[in-house]
Amino acid sequence: MVYIQEAHPVDAWQDEDNAKDKISVASEKSLDERCAVADTCVTRLN
Repeated sequence: MVYIQEAHPVDAWQDEDNAKDKISVASEKSLDERCAVADTCVTRLN
């Protein structure tokens, strides 16, 4: 998987399934933020 951008950020358009699954990600503003979100994704997907 290649993570390039959050598809459903909480500050733009949060998907109901994300809210139900307690996935809350804001739009990334820097490479460091994007890397942190990608690391969280990898951890949660195991």
